Amino acid sequence: MTSTIDKVLQRSQGNPPKRVVDDEAVDNLLSYIDSGNDLYNLGVRRVLKKMKHDLDRGQYDYDLADAEWMRIVNKGARLYSREYGGGKFRPAELEEVAEEMARRFEYRLRHGDY
Repeated sequence: MTSTIDKVLQRSQGNPPKRVVDDEAVDNLLSYIDSGNDLYNLGVRRVLKKMKHDLDRGQYDYDLADAEWMRIVNKGARLYSREYGGGKFRPAELEEVAEEMARRFEYRLRHGDY
C-alpha cells in the first residue's frame, strides 16, 4: 500500500500515481459495448461517423474525441450494471475502456477500415 508521503513524492517527481484497474472489468465492459447491442447501434456508430467526418475536414480534436468516448463508456457502464448487476466501475476503469476504444478507432482509421 502506498502511503500519502509516497504519493506526494511521486507527484513532485513528475511520476503520476499508477491507476488501479481491474483488467477483467475493463475487458467485460469493452466486450459489452462492442457486442452489437443498442448502445453500439445508437452511440458508437454516430460517434464514428462524426469523427471520420471531422478527420476528413481537418477539424479532428483529440480532447473532444476523448469526451465522446467517455460518454459512450458511461452509458455502457450504466447499461451493463443494470443488466448484470454488481457495483459501479472505477473511474480509472472507465478511462481505460475509453482510451482503448479511441486506440482501436485510430488504428482502424489508419488502416482504411472506415
